[in-house]
Amino acid sequence: VLEIREFRVDVGTTVSVVDTAEAGDTVQGSFSFFNAGAETAPGLDYNLRLTPGLTGVTFSNLPSGATASYDDTTGEVTLSGLPSSLDSGDTRTGMNFSYTAPVSGPLLVTTGISTTAVDEYPDNDTADAVTGVGAVDVETAVTGVPAAAATGATVQGSILFANRGSSDALDVTYTAAICVDSAAVAGHIPDDYIFTSIPSSVTARHDRATGRV
Repeated sequence: VLEIREFRVDVGTTVSVVDTAEAGDTVQGSFSFFNAGAETAPGLDYNLRLTPGLTGVTFSNLPSGATASYDDTTGEVTLSGLPSSLDSGDTRTGMNFSYTAPVSGPLLVTTGISTTAVDEYPDNDTADAVTGVGAVDVETAVTGVPAAAATGATVQGSILFANRGSSDALDVTYTAAICVDSAAVAGHIPDDYIFTSIPSSVTARHDRATGRV
């Protein structure tokens, strides 16, 4: 039996930005917050973060009475004047930001929203987008690894390699390591590793002695 049930409260956010830019270009992006649930979402907290150290940061098309202030040291944007609650189906879309692209990237922007109610679908509570700068702008990231796990639990994570630039990146070297810091501690080396979703013709093997993959 398939049951389709509407979420009572489901706040969410989206963000988009251009994929690539050259140093000195004006980079533009937009973000939104919404409640897709059937009931009002109270006690809202909104978050926006840009890459630290940017210049020429501006914001436009904010709702009446709302303001945004960028801290170039942390990258945090203080959003004020946005509604403390969103009714069912209510959205705040089309809010824009822009900045001058520095000499290198990648440049990450993240958004987030939370509510004091029970959010029945939290997967869309955060969003992110990346802009690469220059002809070649390689990037790597590790995501999804929990801060703690019980003994015997399966720990999962993802490794990303990307080129955010506008041209091909040649002669790329990839490196990864798992449990390097704990390798010398007895019992801290996992019994087994399984690598999945890797490209065809690519293999991965973990060296228990060095931690290198």
